Amino acid sequence: MKFLDTMGQYLVMMCVYAVSRQVTIGFLVPAAGNLLCVVPGQWVSYLPFGLSGLTRIAELNSGAGLPAAAALGTEAVVIMLTLGWLLTFGGKKILV
Repeated sequence: MKFLDTMGQYLVMMCVYAVSRQVTIGFLVPAAGNLLCVVPGQWVSYLPFGLSGLTRIAELNSGAGLPAAAALGTEAVVIMLTLGWLLTFGGKKILV
């Protein structure tokens, strides 16, 4: 899960860089996403940033949080979407 989490954050950072052409903003978006993890609320459980943290997975935290299968699915969907976007549109913006 930690590998998927890191890979997802990297791909989001690359997508932001491909759109904005600014490394700083590309770094700040995943950092802001990780800061959103401390906001109280149920919707925070579905954020892909920091989802590998043990406190956000229900099986390891007495039922509070997101099931491990749902966390893995959320990470996989984010990675597939961002990787697909990068392969389709990002290569043209980064390489040109």
